[in-house]
Amino acid sequence: MTELEVFAKMTLEKGGMWTLLEESDTLKLYKTQSTFLVKNNYYYDTPVFQVFDIAGKRKFASTSYDAALTFFRKGKGE
Repeated sequence: MTELEVFAKMTLEKGGMWTLLEESDTLKLYKTQSTFLVKNNYYYDTPVFQVFDIAGKRKFASTSYDAALTFFRKGKGE
């Protein structure tokens, strides 16, 4: 099982979100959010933007979308 599969499984099993934002031949950029329960209401935690390579290995993670997008673009040769 790849890092991508492990992280996605953990997040989704706890009711979180895992969304593909950008994709290239070599990298994928995801937005992930966990949930937490307060007084019977679910809330989403701070989003984390993560970049994974084709093999499913995490290369970058940040709460900054701009930083993750910059890493993604540099990694795909822009």
